[in-house]
Amino acid sequence: MTLTQKEITLLTDLKSQEQLCIEKYGKYEQDAHDPCLKSLFKSIKSTEESHLSTISRIMSGEDAKKAL
Repeated sequence: MTLTQKEITLLTDLKSQEQLCIEKYGKYEQDAHDPCLKSLFKSIKSTEESHLSTISRIMSGEDAKKAL
């Protein structure tokens, strides 16, 4: 599957946003004192990492169905 320039630009922007979210939730996890909050932030960070992985696979040309 060949991506258009518009799709590549969108995916690049999404990838940057996901990376920023991962950094933020990682910091929130470290700063939280409540175990429930730590767990929540860790879970959200993991979800964001999954999103980033999916975007990266799509950008590398893997089958979109596999990536999702």
